[in-house]
Parts: sequence; C-alpha cells; structure tokens
Amino acid sequence: MARLDWNPIGSKIFETGVDRGVLYVPGQNGVVWNGLVSVIETPSGGETRSFYYDGKKFLNVASSEEMAGTINAYYSPPEFDVCDGSSEPEDGVYAWQQRRSSFGLSFRTNTGNDINGLGSSYKIHIVYNLLATPSERPYKTNSSEPEPLVLSWEYTTKSVLFPECMPTAHVTIDASKAPSWAIQHLETILYGTETTSARLPSPEEIIFAFDNKPLF
Repeated sequence: MARLDWNPIGSKIFETGVDRGVLYVPGQNGVVWNGLVSVIETPSGGETRSFYYDGKKFLNVASSEEMAGTINAYYSPPEFDVCDGSSEPEDGVYAWQQRRSSFGLSFRTNTGNDINGLGSSYKIHIVYNLLATPSERPYKTNSSEPEPLVLSWEYTTKSVLFPECMPTAHVTIDASKAPSWAIQHLETILYGTETTSARLPSPEEIIFAFDNKPLF
C-alpha cells in the first residue's frame, strides 16, 4: 500500500479550447465549420427520484439524461442553412422559418498537463442528431470599436444505440489514452482523405476502429 500523493509529476491535467469543428448534414459530405467560439454542453434530466417504505428511504433512481446545449460561432457554413431554418429558392435569396434539418457535429478540445503545458493531447467529441432552435441575433450599429456578431444556436439531441452502453448522443475519444492507430482510423472517417469524403461514423464503426488493429 502507498500513501496518496497529490503532486505526482504530470498529474495536473486540464482541458480547454475548441477546434476542428466539422458539420455533418444527412445526405451530404462533412464540411469544415470555421469560426466556432464555443460548444456549451447543458445536459438535462438525470434527476434523482427517491422511494420510501415505512417512512424510510430505500431506493434512489436517476431519470434518463439528455444531451443539450448551445453552439456559438462567428460563422456557419452554407450547408448549415437547412439546419438553421433557411431555404434559398433563388441565388442569394433566403427564406427563413423553414423546417429545420437535424445534423451531426464533431469538434476537438485540447488537453494539457504540468509537464507539456497546453496541447499535450486532445479529445474528439462526436455528437449525433442535433436539432437547432432559434435564438436571438443582436444586430447593433457600428461604432469606433465594432465587434463581430456572434451567432448562437441552442440545440437538443436524440440518442442513438451504442454497443455495450445505454443510448447516447455524445461520444468522447481521449487521444491520450486511445491507441494511435484507432485515432488515425477514426480521423480518416471524420475528416476524410485525398480519396474519401468526411462523414459521421456510426457507433458501430467507432467500436470497430478500436477493436480491429491494422495489420501493418
């Protein structure tokens, strides 16, 4: 047995930033989402319900949890228009309040520690079946110090079946722990290659990428 140590070298780990955003609209190839400012996760549900017998608590049961949150960005790719309730009947003409399409999203957050600082590794986040909801857009007059408009979308999700787990809409892959060959395989799907287009992997493909090491 060893006494607990709160200061081993490399144990002070932190997470920050968001980059490599990719949008996946059903029926289309994945496209780069530049200008992401933040992806805020606001899960709902998970409340505890208590059961009593003869005046004594005998059971706590947590309700199902749902993934929701907010996306903030300076820009959204044109492919996102159908997810934002916009239709383009003629070039440059946009009609709003249209039916909104669901979409998938992937992005990275950076991790660091007390040895290598920021950027020692990263986590890949994959979110399924997002549906954006309208939010305010505060257009303001220009001033001597103009600020770019930050677009914002609240979103909800619908979970998908995930092998050996309960249904989920959010999957995270920690590159500091996962095999490098599995990360490489997954990133070729998420970001595409010179011969293949970027696309959203199914949960089964994610598990397959980790269960099947290449023979080279």
